[in-house]
Amino acid sequence: MLQELLDSAAYAPTGSNAQNLLVSVVDDIAAMDALREAVYLRLDELAETGAMPDCQRRAFFLSAGKLWKAGGWDGIFRSAPHCVIVANAKNATCVEQDPLIYLSYFELMAQARGIGTLWCGLLYWCLRDVLPDFLPRLGIPDTHQLGYAMLFGYPSINYRRTVETRSALVRHIGWN
Repeated sequence: MLQELLDSAAYAPTGSNAQNLLVSVVDDIAAMDALREAVYLRLDELAETGAMPDCQRRAFFLSAGKLWKAGGWDGIFRSAPHCVIVANAKNATCVEQDPLIYLSYFELMAQARGIGTLWCGLLYWCLRDVLPDFLPRLGIPDTHQLGYAMLFGYPSINYRRTVETRSALVRHIGWN
């Protein structure tokens, strides 16, 4: 089923129909656990040595490794069993947009199959701002830019309805 989701999401449109996306999937639970452990170990090491890069979410990343080590609090991965990370060629027409469109397609199809998803900004910012040396190990070469990350798996909680939202703020424009 995962391969079907990935293949279907490959039909997502890209700028200039370039289709330069690289999709990295952690579909093995043992590999996901190893990635999770490696991320938190490195974050703790950076915090302990005072080498944590200065970034917008620095305070979170300074504590994340310690909290994992102390009690297994998984603030980044949220105990998800799988992850998909999308990158795009740096010279792509829509380098930032294409990965988001791909993941939107992936999410819609996953949800339709009962698979839960989570747009994981914390993993994205961690890889982009703190641990960019992890990118090659995730299959992302220097020719590509990290797009975004999504966690996925069968949800442990099934909600009977979605969250309530207010209506979209729509402005109808008349052009004379």
